Amino acid sequence: MHHFYKEVSGTPLIRPAWYYDVEQQGEGIADVTTHLIDLLFWKCFSGQSIDYTRDIGNISSSHWATEITLPQFTKSTGETAFPDYLQKYLNNSILEVYANGTLHFDVKHRNVGLKVIWNYQAPEGGGDTFMSVVKGTKTTLDENEFSGNLQKAIEKIRITYPFVSASPTAAKGEYIINIPVENREGHESHFKYVAESFFNFLINRSMAEWEKTNTLAKYYITTKAVEVAEDRD
Repeated sequence: MHHFYKEVSGTPLIRPAWYYDVEQQGEGIADVTTHLIDLLFWKCFSGQSIDYTRDIGNISSSHWATEITLPQFTKSTGETAFPDYLQKYLNNSILEVYANGTLHFDVKHRNVGLKVIWNYQAPEGGGDTFMSVVKGTKTTLDENEFSGNLQKAIEKIRITYPFVSASPTAAKGEYIINIPVENREGHESHFKYVAESFFNFLINRSMAEWEKTNTLAKYYITTKAVEVAEDRD
């Protein structure tokens, strides 16, 4: 879940007016999902090349709008009126931004579902959120054995990050990984890692083959998703 109006490092984030134009910024299912598909490929198909012509199938999608009032738009952009290129998205003076959607597809015969939500503003004290669930049918976990292995893994992690811990929740078999707020890196601090990797690829021409094929697959999925959602309207 993302939000149009937010504060970054305590300062209101002013977005350009075109950010609300899906023809310039892109719909939610073609924007945020690029990151979600990256995470999916890394988690479930680590180091594997994915060929969009044979490994991707059964794409289905839907989309719907977030309604933005003029006062909200002004607070977010600093603009006092909707520009001409946004007029076609107005419905009774309310701006409709197709930033939300669902996306389902298969990767190597595994079913995947993604959902993107853009609200205007998070509740007080809240922010952007992300949740991931991975389900399998070919593994059986022993709770006691898992608990022991988890604690061993945490002990290794604590050598470098001594503030990390794990504890069971009220739900049977569920654990929470505790990282104190003061030790968490902010979202914007991650951009430096992305930049370092990008420049390394650019300078050394060292991008892995799976990165190339998976990038094509990622953008095939997202662009096709928009086509399918529009066809359903």
